[in-house]
Amino acid sequence: MDKEYLIIGQGIAGSLLAHELIKKGSSVDIYNETNNHSASMIAGGIYNPVTGRNMVKTWEADKLFPELETYYTQLENILSTKFLYKTGIYRPFFTAGELNDWQGKVGDKAYTNYVDDLKTKPMPNSPIHDEYGGLMLKNAGYVNTKKLVNSFKSYFEKFKIYHETNVSLNDININEGFVSFSGKLYKRVIFCEGMEARNNKYFNWLPFKLVKGEILDVEIPYQESFILNRGVFLLPSLDGQHLRLGATYDNHNLNNEPTQAAIDYLKEKLSVIYNSEFKVKKHSAGVRPATKDRKPFIGTHPTYSELCIFNGFGTKGVSLAVYYAKQFSDFLINSKPIDQEVNIERFSSFYVK
Repeated sequence: MDKEYLIIGQGIAGSLLAHELIKKGSSVDIYNETNNHSASMIAGGIYNPVTGRNMVKTWEADKLFPELETYYTQLENILSTKFLYKTGIYRPFFTAGELNDWQGKVGDKAYTNYVDDLKTKPMPNSPIHDEYGGLMLKNAGYVNTKKLVNSFKSYFEKFKIYHETNVSLNDININEGFVSFSGKLYKRVIFCEGMEARNNKYFNWLPFKLVKGEILDVEIPYQESFILNRGVFLLPSLDGQHLRLGATYDNHNLNNEPTQAAIDYLKEKLSVIYNSEFKVKKHSAGVRPATKDRKPFIGTHPTYSELCIFNGFGTKGVSLAVYYAKQFSDFLINSKPIDQEVNIERFSSFYVK
């Protein structure tokens, strides 16, 4: 073998998996076609332990969050780049009932690691609409995913393992126990292509449920250090000037075109939790590789064990990909099991030879 693993796609998923494989002593090549509209390049990058309309602990939070900030801090040191922001998240209550529910939950040990403060009154002198108070979360924040991915690219280029080019599936030749591509032999190919997986003839049988998202860079008089998040999110300034407002969820128009409808939608949603007009400075759109059951697709092809997939992290790539990059690299190198909830074997009935 020339190298052990060929990774196709260098978004958050491909970057973290490559990093874990290299840490464990494996050799990799990464092939990627830069796409400035990919989910990894425009994502808000929030990691949030309490989510959804019902404000419950996110799936697998106790597995994912304990080491998350430490991991990204270590990556900042390795990549010599700042991209982690431990800001905390404030979720206003919409009703007195929500406040009452959380007054009962605060003492619950299940939430001890994630609740920083329970506010029973509105924040003083604030344009935030929190008549009933709100929940301040800890072990939460955001990652500047564009800086993370670009820093990884520079890092991989130093070791001459990054290749900027599109890969045609017709150029990948599958043999028993290895694959050949571009004159090299690899033990396995791992597809980390994001939304492009829907065009991958080996894995397009998996039930992806792609979602278009639009996000705005805005000028707004928001001075808080935390993320405001309820229905939409408002991130503190990335560059000292602009904040990020997002995001939309569109299952139908799966393209990268920004729309006025998204601006109108985000403006309406923000008005529910924050009293201010804003000026749009930049408008971005991309398609998230979400899945039918909202859990990642990880594992090997039912027929060709030389082909693997590491994809489908949707809106939670920042929080999910770290844990599962560690787990999948252990599977690839040491044959340790993959959690059944994310293993693509759960959809084996969808596969037709």
